[in-house]
Amino acid sequence: MQVTTAHLKLWFDELNKSLFGGELPVPALKTGNARTTLGTMCRKTVSKGFFRRHTEYTIRISNYYDRTEDEFKNVLLHEMIHYYIAFKGLRDTSAHGKLFRRMMADVNARGWHVSISEKGKMQVAERKTRRRKAFLMLALITTDGQKLITVVSKSRVAEIHLTLISHPKISSWQWYRSTDERLASWPVRRTLRARIVSDEEFRSLIEGAQRVNVCF
Repeated sequence: MQVTTAHLKLWFDELNKSLFGGELPVPALKTGNARTTLGTMCRKTVSKGFFRRHTEYTIRISNYYDRTEDEFKNVLLHEMIHYYIAFKGLRDTSAHGKLFRRMMADVNARGWHVSISEKGKMQVAERKTRRRKAFLMLALITTDGQKLITVVSKSRVAEIHLTLISHPKISSWQWYRSTDERLASWPVRRTLRARIVSDEEFRSLIEGAQRVNVCF
């Protein structure tokens, strides 16, 4: 089957009441066509001085693969655990750390099959279009005004974002989706390593890019 936003709204309400005590406000629920991630939970981080808060939560479920209703619900539950931890302001040891795994075990003890990652062959759904190559770009400004750019591995977004939050020399940052061909020769980083660029190159690289929220 293919999931719709109507499905997601119905399932979210059911799972929120039965597994999360109805404590979660309904986030933006969307479908997508991602090949490498079955689901994502995104949030916007607002910084004010030393204080940061999270707003505008979005859960997106991929329709790239043809899946059963229960399989889609397990993916949604995975993202709802991320959402619960973020919304409650709880701290975990990593993106899928001890708290996440404990909550996942509790959910699975009630008959679900949530997992950290999906393995094995899945059938690709019909009528999928080819996507242009895009890079996940991170733009940073340091406390002394230096501009830096890096291309980041999508699998390391959560870890790098946690490093950014506590880094003493970074004053601001923004994630972007970019199709700029200049980035094709840049290494894809799995840790927080960035290239110092001029003000002109910094502006040029972010002008044609699309701002995105953190997803993991």
